Amino acid sequence: MKKIVYTILSLSPALTLAAEGTFNVGYFDNILDLIKRITKAGVPILFAAAVIIFFYTILRYILAAGEKPEDASKRRGAIVWSLIAIAVMASVWGLVAFLQNIFGVSSTGGTNINPPTINGL
Repeated sequence: MKKIVYTILSLSPALTLAAEGTFNVGYFDNILDLIKRITKAGVPILFAAAVIIFFYTILRYILAAGEKPEDASKRRGAIVWSLIAIAVMASVWGLVAFLQNIFGVSSTGGTNINPPTINGL
């Protein structure tokens, strides 16, 4: 059954390209616009969630002051991992901004990058 599903999925691009009619680029633009809007809303939400989790783990560490040392060690590890997550998210965000600046691509839509097209379609 898996082989049939994988075969159908692997042939679906060929079947789509063989379809009659014109290729609707507007649909592709709508999908890209949706992804862009979700990303623009999602990144600050993820940052906020990471900061909230960081402070929550600090609070749990403080409240667990009299418990077993193993629990304190686990909570210290959670604090470290939440800091690592915040640092990775910030560095990726900075890298994206840096690459946008290098290539002259604006996240506000200043430069429009068009997908490749085939003449006559």
